[in-house]
Amino acid sequence: MKKLISAVFFMAAVLSGVNSGFAQQTQPALECGSTEYYNDMLHNDPEFAVNQALLEQFTEDYTGSYIEERKSRSEQRGASSAVRIIPVVFHVFHNFGPENISKAQILSSIEMLNEHFRKLHADTVDVPAVFKPIAADSEIEFRLATLDPNGNCTDGIVRVVSPLTYNASNNIKAVSYWPSNKYLNIWVANTVVSAGSGNVVAGYSQFPGGNPLTDGIVMDYQYVGTTGTVNSGNLGRTVIHEIGHWFNLRHIWGDANCGNDFVSDTPTHEWHHLGQCPSHPFHVNQCGAGSSPDGEMTGNYMDYSTGVCRNIFSMGQAARMNAALASSTSGRNNLWDPANLVATGTAPGTSPVPCAPTAAFNDQDK
Repeated sequence: MKKLISAVFFMAAVLSGVNSGFAQQTQPALECGSTEYYNDMLHNDPEFAVNQALLEQFTEDYTGSYIEERKSRSEQRGASSAVRIIPVVFHVFHNFGPENISKAQILSSIEMLNEHFRKLHADTVDVPAVFKPIAADSEIEFRLATLDPNGNCTDGIVRVVSPLTYNASNNIKAVSYWPSNKYLNIWVANTVVSAGSGNVVAGYSQFPGGNPLTDGIVMDYQYVGTTGTVNSGNLGRTVIHEIGHWFNLRHIWGDANCGNDFVSDTPTHEWHHLGQCPSHPFHVNQCGAGSSPDGEMTGNYMDYSTGVCRNIFSMGQAARMNAALASSTSGRNNLWDPANLVATGTAPGTSPVPCAPTAAFNDQDK
């Protein structure tokens, strides 16, 4: 099992290029580009490196108390969960093609996110028995905004006609953006290239601590939702993976051979399982003292296994995600603040204000 890294050692790792082993690997087409972007920001934005180090220290201090508090609540019959709600806006960039995904497809993505982050999806039964005790409800939910930054009625979807939908990257963010300390921005496009390398990817996310004007997730339209144009083999679960990065989760293999994902209860992985859905236990890895007798957690959302295979966040990962939400880094702690939920129309018990109908050419929301 792995240990959380301290902020001091984290900064030393940053300066020495701890991810260099991963950087030498060829990134697969149509996979996550978040690590490439992360490494690019580390080398080009000194403030991001400092913010990440401070967040790591906060996370290390926070996770133990979070897990103890969760344990205490579970022992109290009838104790309520402390769900944190995240307001979401989708910016759909299209050129009148299939990338102009329907509202139904976007709603299916929100539904799928809530099922998986709350551990309510049917395939929790497929989690290997050895990992079931640490399979976690992250106590995080997502809601489409019903009020925009100006307080106007919205369905949480912005549609932009633009050729920037092809090979979209950070260049689309300035065109349509809502304050990232109030909304999770998800940009959808025809094709996506990583802002860190220019490689074609299914999506990429910005880790906490970067430029607020680029904070959010960029997704290829075929990897959003569970219906419509979604890739049938992925089931839209790449969005779960990318939001995991946005919550400061690393890839489970630590972006290196037998690497460290800074989570204490996930087994060390020899490498990722790109395009695979192996039966458990897959194999005994070659990570020496870091190997787990329980085998690798190939169904973890932060692996590269196929969408149908991904079905678990660990309790340690839930703690790490909630640490990112408790921290002021990138304003994550403001997102679920009651005042912000009221301002974005996502507060519990809120009934969406009916929006006046608007004409739209090539309207996908009928």
